[in-house]
Amino acid sequence: MTGRLLKKWRAHYRTVNCLVFTEDDSLLVSGSEDVSVRVWSLLLIFDGYQTEQASTLYEHSFQEHTLRVTDMVTG
Repeated sequence: MTGRLLKKWRAHYRTVNCLVFTEDDSLLVSGSEDVSVRVWSLLLIFDGYQTEQASTLYEHSFQEHTLRVTDMVTG
């Protein structure tokens, strides 16, 4: 790992508290102070053409939480 920034995008309305990759490294899951969890396809995020064509960059958004999301586990 180099620590080099590869990509940035607008993900949440407030601070992102946690990020978790799925076991196969195809998805990134983010949890935020805005009480939402979003699931991101890394293929979509890094494919410029698909990014331009998509209405949203996330695959799923879960907003049923009543408090900020501070930790997550995938499996």
